[in-house]
This record gives sequence, C-alpha cells and structure tokens, in this order.
Amino acid sequence: FKELPAMAKECRKAGVKIMQIIGFNRGGQDRGNPCFTPDERLGGVKELKKAITGIHKHGVKVLLFCKFPWADEATQWYRKTLKKHAVKNMFGYVEPHPGYGYQTIMELMLHSNRKFIPMCYASSAYRKIALKEFAKILGYGADGIQHDELILHFRGYCFSKGHGHKEGAALANGVLEL
Repeated sequence: FKELPAMAKECRKAGVKIMQIIGFNRGGQDRGNPCFTPDERLGGVKELKKAITGIHKHGVKVLLFCKFPWADEATQWYRKTLKKHAVKNMFGYVEPHPGYGYQTIMELMLHSNRKFIPMCYASSAYRKIALKEFAKILGYGADGIQHDELILHFRGYCFSKGHGHKEGAALANGVLEL
C-alpha cells in the first residue's frame, strides 16, 4: 500500500484521475470473498487508509474492487456461517462457480481453484452481511467501489426454504434491495 501514492502521482502526470485497487483484501483477488479486510502483508487497514489519503493528495480518486455475489468455499467463514446463505437450485443443491485460473498450470487446468458459491441476495440476512462488508470498505476512505459480477445475480433464482423468501425468489429483487 505504501507504493500507491507514488503511483497516483504518476497517474496524475499522465492525466489519469482515478485508480482502481484490486486484490487489496486478505489473500488477494478472488480469495476470501465476500471478506474485504485489507491484507496485512500489504500493510493492513492502517496503511491502506494512509495510502488512500496520499492518493487523494495527488488529486486522484480511488475505487476499491469488491465482489459480494460469491463466497469462497475454501474459507472457514463459508463453512461456519455463509453456507446457510448459499443460493439453492430447484432441487435444493448449490451450483458453485468453478473459480478462476490465473497463473499456475494447476489453476488453468481447474485442479486447485477455489470454488465460488453464489450467495442469496434475496435473503435479508445475507444482505446484512454484504452491507457490513460494504460499510467496512467505505471506512477505508475510498471514493467508490466496483461491485464486480453483480449482473450475474440478475438472472438467477433461489429455491431455498430457509432464507425467509418464497421458493424461486428472484435474486435481482435482492440486488435492488441492497
């Protein structure tokens, strides 16, 4: 995070007025979703806030990348808490996204990817979790967010009997509520 203000200075010289910071969260991009706590290896919350202040001093705005539609199946948070908020198909099953392969041969062959579990935006309980993470992101001092892959939830439905919504609830309605 300490390097970001110097990058902002270069951005400003080049006429770039906004920086998007991706992978600031623990583990980096597409790890630990929907948790967006800054990675300690990069400096943690304190250094991210300081970096954003430094970026602003160069007249550059900041967007933070986030992705709330998915939960990282590999996390304890998913296994202990988020699992009950997963989208269920009409047969009562979760249909995970296979995850993304970025760099290694194993990832590109889909052998070691973290699966993403779609979270139910029609569930008010899940929206509260997403809003808590969103509020945390706002507290870092950024000018905005990129809420990635939100459109995927505009075409889905959840048939869970335990989310407090009707079976077959449109996820888009929950997105609009959020």
